[in-house]
Amino acid sequence: MPLLNDFSQVACEIEKLCSPDIGSVLVLLGVARNTSKDGRKVEKIQVIRIEEPEKKIKKLKDEIITKFNVKEVKIFYKFGYITPGELITAIIISSKHRNEAFQAAMYCIDKIKEIFPLIEIFATPRG
Repeated sequence: MPLLNDFSQVACEIEKLCSPDIGSVLVLLGVARNTSKDGRKVEKIQVIRIEEPEKKIKKLKDEIITKFNVKEVKIFYKFGYITPGELITAIIISSKHRNEAFQAAMYCIDKIKEIFPLIEIFATPRG
């Protein structure tokens, strides 16, 4: 699982996944928001690096390829502190048809949120 450094990595991987038997290459970019689900202001987010993340991501990729009949899944992720507006994850899925790619992407992002714990750090009135 490559760490996400910048968008140029993602663009390079997109080109690699294009081939004559592919009808869809879907890219889902996760961006850190400045508000939580309950409306509180988020100053930054900490993504906790778990033990052996590569193994868990490989298992997830294999599961997605089998379950949704997609050709390839690439997952990029950041660890540590992330500020609102910053890319936090990138998922690239190639498939024969777009429907499978969309379903796989939704499943993938939900599973990633389970695998990698996020801690939202809220702004307080005192700063």
